[in-house]
Parts: sequence; C-alpha cells; structure tokens
Amino acid sequence: MPSSYPYQLELGLLNRSEESVAGNRTPALGRKLLDYFLIIVGCLAFVAANNLTSRGYVTIDNVGYWLLGLVPFALIVASARVSRGRHDDWYVLDEGYLVSAWILSLLLFVVLRVSLRSEAFEFPVYELVHYKLAAGHLILSFIYSALGCATAFALGSLMRSDRRPLASAREFLVGLLFVTVMLFTLVFLIH
Repeated sequence: MPSSYPYQLELGLLNRSEESVAGNRTPALGRKLLDYFLIIVGCLAFVAANNLTSRGYVTIDNVGYWLLGLVPFALIVASARVSRGRHDDWYVLDEGYLVSAWILSLLLFVVLRVSLRSEAFEFPVYELVHYKLAAGHLILSFIYSALGCATAFALGSLMRSDRRPLASAREFLVGLLFVTVMLFTLVFLIH
C-alpha cells in the first residue's frame, strides 16, 4: 500500500517503491536525505516543544531530549513493519501519515505557544478541569493532535484523490490516538 504523503520513512528499513506521488522515481540518496531532514526537523520541534512546557529547563543542546525525540519515529517504523506482516489491508499503517501528523502537531504546538495564540484555548481548558494538570494536559494533547492530524489529512487528501473513505478515517483515528499519547507522555509529562 503506497503512501499518499510525500514524506515517508524509507531509511532502508522498509521495502517500498521509491516512486513519488507524481509517479517519478526519486533517487535513493535524495529520498534518504529527505528522511533524515524530516527526522531532524521532528526532533528539533520536539526539543522546542519540551522547552516550552518545561519553562526553559530543556535546552537545544540537551542530547537526551534529541534522542527521546527519536522514539516516536522508531515506534512509527516498528508499527508499520508489524502491520505489513498482516494479510488484512485493514491493519496496514501509513507511516507517512503518522510522521506528518506527528511533525505537524509539534510544529503547530510550538508556533501557537510562541505566538501566544494558544492562550485563547489553553486557559479555558485549565479552568474547565479546575486546574488539574493531568486532565488539562490530556485535553490539550488531544487538541494539538487533532490540529496536526487534520492538517496532515488535508495535505494527504489534496495530494491523492483515490483515497478510500474507510481507510482514510482509520488513518485519521490511528494518527489522532498515536499523536495524543506521544504528546501527552513525551511533551507534557516528561521534563
């Protein structure tokens, strides 16, 4: 099942065709460089998000957080490999969608926090749960995940018109669950 997203992890771990969405063959070196670039961007966004939630405790030179930022990518690749071992198409995960949803969620989190636009919905969420941090963090993780997944879903829909609605809904829900759990545990809870 080829990915409909322009960025899919192919670091020699997955046996996928190297055809892009337009049908052109992408050179293996260029494909791997793009993969590495996306992983670096994802890790940088992860470190920036942790910096914002830890009140500056996490800095960009903290190697441990860069390594921790690799965990979602490793989980995505491992999950995709396991799902490809199954014979039912229902279980096949599109790692391109998960990667894009994860990176876009992190980038939206950082942009909204830095621009202070997040205050419009973060403060009411905390008031709603009577300032219980765990509940507030979980709701905010869901909100940022929904924003990132919806953006990734929209980009994927624009790039490919032959998507099946059931598979698309499943991808969206799996992405929403995955990104919510990753944001909650790796960004809000771990400092």
